[in-house]
Amino acid sequence: MAAAAGDMAEGRPVRPVSTEVLDEVGELARAFNRMSGELAEVDRERRELIANVSHELRTPISALRAVIENIVDGVEPPEPVTLRTMLAQVDRLGRLVRARATERGAAVAPGQRRSRANPPGGEEPARERDPPLAPVGGE
Repeated sequence: MAAAAGDMAEGRPVRPVSTEVLDEVGELARAFNRMSGELAEVDRERRELIANVSHELRTPISALRAVIENIVDGVEPPEPVTLRTMLAQVDRLGRLVRARATERGAAVAPGQRRSRANPPGGEEPARERDPPLAPVGGE
């Protein structure tokens, strides 16, 4: 069990420890295995969250970048309506990130449980509340 705890502390994968004995050491081993499994699940969810957020942000950020490049290059003037639209989209992206973190339980404190059916924070996911991102600058 000490070797498995050392592996866990170093961030290496941990294999289940033997739980054949029925005394306190066996009980500790079973608790260690549960903890190890829960940590592995949290790590998997964290990687999934990062992948999902990255995927969902890539297109709108690229669209905003294209408009900003057009303004910087003088292809498009910095019209107030364009800048307001860009600001609104940046605000929406921020809400999307917060909603994703909340719905995936990223904001859950260590030791707390999260519910997939009713995520903490009660915030409605942005994709259901906000309309799709529209092109900026009259594109």
